[in-house]
Amino acid sequence: MIEKTSAEQIGNASVADSEQREWRSPMAHEISRRLRAGRARAALAAPSLEPVRPSSDESWRPLLDGDLAEQARSTVLDIAEALRGATEPWPWDPCGLALLFGYLALAEPGPAWSSISRDLLDRAVAHTVARASLHGGFVGIAWAVEHLEGRSAGATDDPNESLDALLRKFLRMTPWPGDFDLIAGLAGLGIYGLERARRPIGREILSLVIDRLAEEAEAREGGLTWLSKPALMIPKTRAEHPLGYYNCGVAHGVPAVALVLAGACRAQVNAKRARPMLGGAMHWLLSSRLDATSPSAFPYFVSPDGVRDASARSAWCYGDPGVAAAMLAIARAVGEGTWEREALAVARRASARPMDDCGVMDAGICHGAAGLALLYNRMWQASGDEALRGAAIRWYARTLELRRTGVGVAGYQAYHPEPGCDSPWEDDVTFLTGAAGIALSLLAAISTVEPAWDVLLAASLPSAHRGQRPVENRSPWDARPACRSSRRRLSRRRGAPGASRARAAIARTRIRSQNWLY
Repeated sequence: MIEKTSAEQIGNASVADSEQREWRSPMAHEISRRLRAGRARAALAAPSLEPVRPSSDESWRPLLDGDLAEQARSTVLDIAEALRGATEPWPWDPCGLALLFGYLALAEPGPAWSSISRDLLDRAVAHTVARASLHGGFVGIAWAVEHLEGRSAGATDDPNESLDALLRKFLRMTPWPGDFDLIAGLAGLGIYGLERARRPIGREILSLVIDRLAEEAEAREGGLTWLSKPALMIPKTRAEHPLGYYNCGVAHGVPAVALVLAGACRAQVNAKRARPMLGGAMHWLLSSRLDATSPSAFPYFVSPDGVRDASARSAWCYGDPGVAAAMLAIARAVGEGTWEREALAVARRASARPMDDCGVMDAGICHGAAGLALLYNRMWQASGDEALRGAAIRWYARTLELRRTGVGVAGYQAYHPEPGCDSPWEDDVTFLTGAAGIALSLLAAISTVEPAWDVLLAASLPSAHRGQRPVENRSPWDARPACRSSRRRLSRRRGAPGASRARAAIARTRIRSQNWLY
């Protein structure tokens, strides 16, 4: 029976090599069936969707103005039009595209964005994979379903309830068979649980994540940390680090774990276990800092014998900006003023780093200019610090400068150097490294819609009031028609540059592992 074997199947899929991660496996069919059935029931019960619009206490402010804002808006719409005409064949990262068009429906109302977003999410559900990860797996698709439409459903009309029964079984496995990180491990499952914490089953999933993290934690440097296991590394990295290491980056390391623990404390889910672990994790992270003469405050990782790796670049995946954003969200969640001061000090130091010393080659969110701009924007919005505002504006300007006419997806390519490739530059439509993420970051700089999607980056936590406080009656999938001037403006963009290249990029896109993040 599927119910009996599902947890083991999901666990095996999450740690198997890429050749075993088949789109059309029996488990993938079952996951897809449950997601489709849940969404159909919820749609019948609540045809009018609740908006994604944020429900936080403070309003989100547009960062850019003048010519820079107009250039950013034009770029966002050009990317959207390029991707709009390139929804076939199936893209690798449907959730990123669904998020882009869902948020466009709020920030730039138009007659098409909402339907494109819904169609992309439909396709994501229909083509899911049996991999229990937030990025690149079915958990990310389920997160997008909850984020974009789940809050409109009542307690008896939960689109993810049946799927969560499988995930709950998986999370009861001990010892834990997979990783602990944000991309493909427990921290990512915790982000999903936090998104659904208003539901009992979401709180249960989050509590189980805390239990598994407690089992995997190690006492180090007077605190707690988590080992990146050599068995889960790619061969090259495993050969270089046969004993594993303790990762300091957000994508694969301790900062995202700490954010999930802070979110559980704020939500009062397994808090008696989560709060001591949070204190231990923050102690270890802060004790891992490099000396003041290093270009960055945090290294890439710390080896089992306590040796700190080299100074990290400035990026979301690794480096000070990503860590500082996570630390600030953690401090605000649990009211720790000391941690907040440490986070802002790290952020200010990172903002003063010369741009040419940051290791930025492209514009993507993961390790590019748009990711840095988003992080500094998020931290400025939270703190009002002018140094962070200035850094955000500079990195948005660099994001726009990196656009090249006639290449890539609406002028953007990702830097993916691989042995044997003729060129390191590649057309990329995805959320983490490609055009969808670039457009989402730019949109966050010119609109009043909070980019609540950046919880996927551990840069924020879901609003404590989300799904409870009344919000304006508008949804990304029930957007009002655009005014005549907007229709004229968008109609002129039907042939936006990069549309044909976006089609080609999606045609070449395949399911890829996230190994380049290591």
